[in-house]
Amino acid sequence: MNTIYQSIRYLLFSALSVMGAVLFSACGDFLEEYSTDQRYCEDAQDLEDLMIGEAFLPTNNLSTYSPGSLSPENMVSYNMAYIHVLDDDADVLMLNNYVQSSSTCSPLHVLGAMYRWAADPNMDDLNKKWTDGSWANIYKRIGAINAIIFQSEKIQPKNDADEKLMAHVAGEAHFLRAFYYLQLANVYGLPYAKATASSDFCVPLKISETIEDRYFSRNTNAEVWGQIAQDLDIAAEQLKGYNPETKLRAGYYAVKALQTRVALYMEDYEKVLECASVFDTPVSPYALTDLNSHVMGENILCKSSKDVIFTMSQNEIPCIFANEGTAYDSNWMPYPVASCFKASDDLLEKFENSDLRLTHYFRHTETTNSVMPDKYKTWATYNDKECVSAMFLLRLAEVVLNKAEAQVMLGKNSEAAQTINALRAKRFASASPAPADGNQLVNFIRDERRRELCFEGHRWFDLRRYAVNSKYPLSSDYTITHPAYAYNESKGTAEQVGYYVLESYQKDQAAWVIPVPDETINFNRGEITNLLRKTRDMKH
Repeated sequence: MNTIYQSIRYLLFSALSVMGAVLFSACGDFLEEYSTDQRYCEDAQDLEDLMIGEAFLPTNNLSTYSPGSLSPENMVSYNMAYIHVLDDDADVLMLNNYVQSSSTCSPLHVLGAMYRWAADPNMDDLNKKWTDGSWANIYKRIGAINAIIFQSEKIQPKNDADEKLMAHVAGEAHFLRAFYYLQLANVYGLPYAKATASSDFCVPLKISETIEDRYFSRNTNAEVWGQIAQDLDIAAEQLKGYNPETKLRAGYYAVKALQTRVALYMEDYEKVLECASVFDTPVSPYALTDLNSHVMGENILCKSSKDVIFTMSQNEIPCIFANEGTAYDSNWMPYPVASCFKASDDLLEKFENSDLRLTHYFRHTETTNSVMPDKYKTWATYNDKECVSAMFLLRLAEVVLNKAEAQVMLGKNSEAAQTINALRAKRFASASPAPADGNQLVNFIRDERRRELCFEGHRWFDLRRYAVNSKYPLSSDYTITHPAYAYNESKGTAEQVGYYVLESYQKDQAAWVIPVPDETINFNRGEITNLLRKTRDMKH
């Protein structure tokens, strides 16, 4: 039986799989003393080793994720990379007639159906189905985490050091489970709306370490998001006073940062401010990057940045927004592979000319002068130690933006303006102040969030939550337009031939939710279902 693709029961590693095969390799020779069904880790260090080996998404070397390797076969290794082409921050960069053969793949070739919000988005442009590996990759780790949490409650610490390590392991396990379910909920479930959370569908929730002999169905948003909040509360208690040296591990500040995000999505604005307050103290080791003094050409997002709090998993942005730019040799990456995505005009028009982010966050390609995201600049360096994720990243700038939004939602307009102005002072030589009016300030903060956090996996999730926000919802007429291009062989150029339209969440709900993979649907015999996505025709 394929434990990765056939069943949620096995994707959610349970007692049999985790405490069997996984624990065997992670906990050492002492396991040989136990019978097959009673092999457990003995102490906190064993659980720590298991955590390192099984709970985190790997941060792969980006040479493995080169533009040419973004193929239907390799999509199983990427974690939610398609999120970056769904929203209004992305546009197409077509170079040459990019669909040539099944062996010549480009980001546009693989993700074109996602970009078009197609009825079957997991299909490349030669009608070859690719597997969304995110579901399996994440649920596999949730299964391991469930076993770690279970064992952490059973093992008696040997001494004070062992007790402290056990608390750190258990706290980090709760943090990771919350982070994983948060991402799953935002991709495969309906956006969280307080009024309908008890009936809106989310993803299957499995927090037990035991095997359950049943097929799984979707839990509600109230159940999943309630568990996320509970896990983070537990993590905050267990990790209080602890901050690891590496950004690849989670401590108290990482928990509080993620809590600001979760509370913001759940419209618990007082909780946002409470959690954000820990970053306002003199002992906080984090600081906003000041672009007025930042050296041009150096990484904005990297592990050594004081802005970065936590990161795991790879950064797919250079693979999706590939292009013909200076980082590539045309012999190594021919034009068909270079057909990809770029920053949209709609996004770029949100920046003032004096905004330093235009030069620090983006670069221009050599041939077409297209604008590409460029916060993580040293990605081409082999096994780059500075690599941060584009989907599983926490940084101080987001906490500040979460705080500002919560303040304006609570009617604390002057405080919200002060918070957002402090961020803008780091982004301009001389920044214009935020507006004082509540409605204008909400939109200003949302635009500032879009500018600051672009291509970090936020925009698609933000648009979904804005659509159901109880106080300042998006218009029911809100749409996203994605241009469509065709290559003119005689002219040797790509020309716009039309466009695709994603209607508002209220009118086109199914397209705002990514389908659960077919393998899981089939194995669970219809207990899990997807919304029916409509066929989307190109408009002229």
